Amino acid sequence: MNNKEVVLECRKTKIELEHELLMKEMEVALIAMAGLPITAITLILQFQVWRDTTLMVLSIMFLAIGIVLLDDLRSDRKDKIIAKQKELDALILELTNANP
Repeated sequence: MNNKEVVLECRKTKIELEHELLMKEMEVALIAMAGLPITAITLILQFQVWRDTTLMVLSIMFLAIGIVLLDDLRSDRKDKIIAKQKELDALILELTNANP
């Protein structure tokens, strides 16, 4: 293997690792998006927050803000994953052209 092939393989490995990390971060965000409403509903019912309207409105407001923030984080990760996939495709094309 010459230096160019080694550099290309290192780039490929780096991109794949970054892609895997982004996928795991997106997975965590999706799990949090599913768990947050369940946790909020459980707390509201367990502590009978639904009897106090002010606290209930605040709880629902914080829940909505949390879901919006998690969705924003997830969509940001999705854009980064797509960018990494394109970068990896370009590198694979470059590797293919380098090794006829």
